[in-house]
Amino acid sequence: MTYQLVIGAVAAYLLGSIPFGLVLSRLGGYGDIRKIGSGNIGATNVLRTGNKALAAATLILDAAKGAVAVLILSYWGVEAASVGAIAASTEIFGWMQRNPNRRLARVLAKPGHELQHRLSTAEPSPEQLEVAQAALDACLELERSS
Repeated sequence: MTYQLVIGAVAAYLLGSIPFGLVLSRLGGYGDIRKIGSGNIGATNVLRTGNKALAAATLILDAAKGAVAVLILSYWGVEAASVGAIAASTEIFGWMQRNPNRRLARVLAKPGHELQHRLSTAEPSPEQLEVAQAALDACLELERSS
């Protein structure tokens, strides 16, 4: 299973490295998108060319890269697909952190902030600590036995 995860991860990485904004803007006759607007290759900067269809295609293809990566990894099971989903989520969270003033970033972050506030700001109860200790003990026992 390990070598399949490595192959899947490499394939997902290579897929994710395709700069659709750059490729589509060149195919659309706009040249190097990095010399326009913010200099980024994403859909927002492609939109600055004035071509909404090209920007929409960039957005869809960029999102599809993450979905296809998860599908590639799901071939080897739920655990592998989870790795792909985590990788895609990490990219989204990175974008949100780099763009905290964007409305979309705030909308995407709101549920997580609310959950974090409601679930993690209180001290754990003795029952929660007991469950956590039991889970840790079980994991350590599994590790020792394998």
